[in-house]
Amino acid sequence: METTKKKLEKLDIILNEKNAPIQRYFNHGLSRQEVVDFFNSRGILASDSLIALYEWHNGVDVTRFHVRQSLIQMFPMGIFCTLDFMMERRSQIIEDLDYLQLGDLHQYLPLFSGGEDNLFLYKISTGEIFYISPIIQILGELEFKSIDTMLDCLIEAYLDGTFTIDQEIGLNANYFEFENKKEKYRDLS
Repeated sequence: METTKKKLEKLDIILNEKNAPIQRYFNHGLSRQEVVDFFNSRGILASDSLIALYEWHNGVDVTRFHVRQSLIQMFPMGIFCTLDFMMERRSQIIEDLDYLQLGDLHQYLPLFSGGEDNLFLYKISTGEIFYISPIIQILGELEFKSIDTMLDCLIEAYLDGTFTIDQEIGLNANYFEFENKKEKYRDLS
């Protein structure tokens, strides 16, 4: 079985080969110890997959770049959150979004943002990733069973043409195919 790090290396190769604009906007990754210390200082026990994700890159600083969202998305509505942005949004979710159908909101970390209130939330205790979009009444739908299945899905989407890259526009996606692919990976795990 491939490790999270190997999957991230594979995704990195694909993004580089496609000359994906997002590569220009990623923050550098952090050391394993920096990631562990970041989460430990907040009382969060981080999984190896979550640590590996932030060793790879510390997200995209959405406040620093004023560019088209599709240039900085890894997948539709999926802008990779920095650790600091993750904690800011987490506090807002806990304070403001108690109507979500997810139970204890302290169990969730925003991994990806689509702007506004669209978020992909990582459940600390299970590793599952849920999608919320309160404006259209999506209050907690399971998107991926784990970071690893998310990466498998994204890698396949980049390789089979579900996702294409345009140098000026960024990510193009066949949304119907991506939904089918996500469903396939939810059913596999």
